[in-house]
Amino acid sequence: MSFFLFALLMWPGAPAEIKNGLQPAGKAMTLTFKEELRIAPGATGDVDHLWTGARAAAQVNDSGQIFILDQGGNRILEFDAEGAFVAEHSRRGEGPGEMNNPANFNILADNSVALIENKGFFPLFSFFDADMKFVDRKMLNDKGLILLSGLFSPSGKHIAGFTMTIDQNAVGTVGGALLTRDLDVVKRFGEDKVELPTPQRMAEPAFWENYMAKWFRLAPDRQCYFAFAPDGKVFQATNAAYEITRYTAALQPELTIIKEYKPISVSGEEEAAFADAVHDEVLSSMTADIQSFITEAKVAKAVELADFPPRKPALQGLVPMDDGGLLVISDYSVATRKAVADIFDAEGKFRGQVALPPVSFNVFGSYFGFGPRMFFKKGKVYVMEEDENEEMSLVRYSYKLVEAS
Repeated sequence: MSFFLFALLMWPGAPAEIKNGLQPAGKAMTLTFKEELRIAPGATGDVDHLWTGARAAAQVNDSGQIFILDQGGNRILEFDAEGAFVAEHSRRGEGPGEMNNPANFNILADNSVALIENKGFFPLFSFFDADMKFVDRKMLNDKGLILLSGLFSPSGKHIAGFTMTIDQNAVGTVGGALLTRDLDVVKRFGEDKVELPTPQRMAEPAFWENYMAKWFRLAPDRQCYFAFAPDGKVFQATNAAYEITRYTAALQPELTIIKEYKPISVSGEEEAAFADAVHDEVLSSMTADIQSFITEAKVAKAVELADFPPRKPALQGLVPMDDGGLLVISDYSVATRKAVADIFDAEGKFRGQVALPPVSFNVFGSYFGFGPRMFFKKGKVYVMEEDENEEMSLVRYSYKLVEAS
């Protein structure tokens, strides 16, 4: 075989593309949910078993054991499949197995656990076995790459995240990326420049408002969403357009899903609620010495300066289903915590819509997390639900795909 022919066979072709209209293909479908289990903060009767923080998150292993990351408490709480409290893992600290300012965690395909922390400017990874016994810790500061948010693939070989590099003039280049576990970049998704704090700038009276406003201006059409499916495939989208790319577990593009959509206006109620949600998320990403500068008034002013467009993004989050399909959050209200998702099958065909339970949501999903706290696992769907008091409960549902009435 000639080298030229061999290269053609090995070179990955353009991904297949499927275009969807406003209406579903065939009969309109929806999902129905039936609550099976609810674990509320303090449900054990012990006030110590609460979970707080804008990055609180949940994961479930193959046995149905439930793990909740308590960002505010720097620990992971474990419950069994019936919701009974089992154990508390880790605590605040710098030692092996301890954590400080956790950003996210994943249960991998072998049921081991990978934890991402923000250690200064560089990511710190801690790894635990399936019994939550500490295995290893790794700090990657030789790449010059800051990982603002990260998500491990099921195999643990890859990471999807929002990254930043800083030049000698304290200007950051930010954008989404798919990376190896060692933070070697496989693919980047857009780049933007942001000016970063320096001691001189931080002393300026209006610095923080203007600094945050520059970040916020990226939000309407520059956020990059990622989600790993149970089989290791990864979905990626930027919220400027209703277009999602699905990659293989080896990070090769294989399918592009496109859908027509009608822009949705932002209500006055949602504008008022937005600043409060942003304030909590911004604080979750800042170190303790900086948090005192980020007052609610400064965030509200930054939101005003950002001058958001009067429409919502084309999409606001991705939730892979365990049958190969995908939920795309097409509308979310910060004020009411109501979300609507479009349903796609494994071939990328639009099948219908569903009103979701009151899922807890990061409005800046790509910067501070990954949008909706919701995931499918072995025929069940788990949702971190948020009430009017901003307390989050973990709820397990059974679900069915049925014809829409």
